[in-house]
Amino acid sequence: MNRDFTVDDVTQKQTFIIKNRSFLPTIDPSVKVRVKGHLDGKALVYIPNGPWIIDAQYTLKLRQGPVNKELSRAFTYKQFSVVYQPITAKSGHLEIEVEAP
Repeated sequence: MNRDFTVDDVTQKQTFIIKNRSFLPTIDPSVKVRVKGHLDGKALVYIPNGPWIIDAQYTLKLRQGPVNKELSRAFTYKQFSVVYQPITAKSGHLEIEVEAP
C-alpha cells in the first residue's frame, strides 16, 4: 500500500509516520521509499534506526538539482518514520512515496 507525503518546507526537518496496515503478521516485509522533486542544496531522507540514529543503510543523500531516488529495505515494524532533514537546501519541492504493507 502506498502513502504519499509532500515536504512542505525544504528548510525544515519533517517526520512522516507510517503504520503497518496489514492484519496478518508479516516478517520482514519489503519497504520502499521513493523521493522525487528538485532541491537547490543538500538534504537527507532516512528511516531512523532507533531514536536519533541515522544509519547509512537506511538513508538517501539528496544533492542539488533534480531528485529521483529510491531506497528499498526489509524489516519488521508496527510503525516507523521517514524523516526529511535539510543540510543546505533553502528552496525546492519534494514528494515522498512510501510503499509498505
